[in-house]
Amino acid sequence: MTQDLEDSRSSPTPFEACGVDPLPIEEVPTEEMEPFWSLSPRALVAGFAVLVGVLIFHP
Repeated sequence: MTQDLEDSRSSPTPFEACGVDPLPIEEVPTEEMEPFWSLSPRALVAGFAVLVGVLIFHP
């Protein structure tokens, strides 16, 4: 069983097989969520329309 674990560690990951360097978790940028009132008016209207549509037409 330990031999299987060693074999799986030595085999290349999908990232390495494609030649892509995966980003470490620390380097991934984290952006804060913007408040909904800072969105464009078109996005607010579209979101409200989807909400109303779901409430009206749900079974």
